[in-house]
Amino acid sequence: GGLWLGAGDAILSAGDVPDKWEPVEGGGFRFGRGAASLRADSRAKWNFVGAGFAVNAPKGPEYGTARAYLNGEDLGVVDFHAEKPESSQAVLERMGLKTAPYALVLKDIQGRIPLDCIEIY
Repeated sequence: GGLWLGAGDAILSAGDVPDKWEPVEGGGFRFGRGAASLRADSRAKWNFVGAGFAVNAPKGPEYGTARAYLNGEDLGVVDFHAEKPESSQAVLERMGLKTAPYALVLKDIQGRIPLDCIEIY
């Protein structure tokens, strides 16, 4: 395993957390709690040094999609929607990266997105 960073370790929406994120508790989150976006322009950023990562999050009917960026490179859309609630799982992974500093950003593009944790390798 690697190092785990939770929702509380992320930089949320550049300082205006109350407007864009709310804390969420429940069994769907890997460690029992996380956050959920409140607006479509919400963003979260994890800074880390590693050679890979796996973003983990629950899925469910109340969640939508986000776009992911690694050091500014568009990694595509991450879909958090599912017909029935699903426990936290890897929703975005990258392995075999050069060991270096990285900034991973998730930007809400549709509906609410859950913010759980990231495992760093």
